[in-house]
This record gives sequence, C-alpha cells and structure tokens, in this order.
Amino acid sequence: MNCILVDDDEMSLNALKHLIESVSYINLLKVTKDPLEAIEIVRNEEIDLLFLDIEMPQLNGIDLIKSLTNPPLIVLTTSHEHYAFKAYEHNVVDYLLKPVELPRFMRATAKAKEIYDHSHDNPEAFARDFIFIRKNSVLNKVLMRDILWIEALGDYVTIHTSDKKYTLHITLASISSVHI
Repeated sequence: MNCILVDDDEMSLNALKHLIESVSYINLLKVTKDPLEAIEIVRNEEIDLLFLDIEMPQLNGIDLIKSLTNPPLIVLTTSHEHYAFKAYEHNVVDYLLKPVELPRFMRATAKAKEIYDHSHDNPEAFARDFIFIRKNSVLNKVLMRDILWIEALGDYVTIHTSDKKYTLHITLASISSVHI
C-alpha cells in the first residue's frame, strides 16, 4: 500500500515515519508537514493510506478529509481523544493517540491492510461491509449484514442486530450521510 504521512510536529513525524518504515506491506511515498501539500499529493498520486495529524496550522485533519472527493484509507494520529467521534463520522480506519506505541500501530496497519485487501477483492462491497459503533467507550465493528433494522427516536437512532442494540446520539438524516 502506498502511503503518505502528514504531521506538523517534527518529533511525531519522525516517530511515525520510523513505525511506518517497519511495516513491510506499506510503502511510504511522501512525508509532509503541510496539509495543503498533502491534498495535492492525494489528488495527483496513487495513495492508498494516509496517516494524518488532526491539529495542524492552516487546515486541520478533519477539514483536510472533508476536502477530498475520493479519500484514501485514513489513520488519524493525535494527542487528543475528543476528536474520536468526529473522526469516525468520516469513516477513518483507526484513531491513534500519541505517543503511538508499536503494538497499537501494528493493529491499525493490519486493519488498514484488511480493508485495502478486501476493497481490491470486492470493490462494490467495500464501503458497505461494516461500520464502527461506540458503546461504553469501546468501538464495536458491526457487519452491515448483521443489522436487522434502524429505528429513529428524535435526535437518537437505535441500530438493532440479532444480539445487540446500539443507541446513538445522531439523527437518521445524519446517519445516512455517514454511509450506513
């Protein structure tokens, strides 16, 4: 997988670069501190995976994601937990808190590789196979085929599966824009 790394902090950039270079199935093409340059790279080159910091000058990572019409797989990296929900609204692969430790990094890259491999085997099903739902501060992977029905309750939505029920503070209109 071809990837780029975008982070404005030199120490984080070097640490993540070292981690990325230790993974055999990831090809680090570019490293940049400039989010505007990152947009151009993603638009003009074949990028499969983007490691992206959230808090950067000029343009934050969430706004960078919004500016991409066909974004690659994205792993967000940040020192702040409070962006997690907003990040998953944009279908990021994973959310890594800095300083990133190797075992956690390896889980994130393995997840990205699984999604990448699956999307290349069956591109039609890629965007609709699963979603992540936060329940009790834990992200749960829910397969789309396991969802029995979705119920709207004002500003809440309840997703029913055969064995669980997830109630989210989100409107049904918003949920459709998150590609559920």
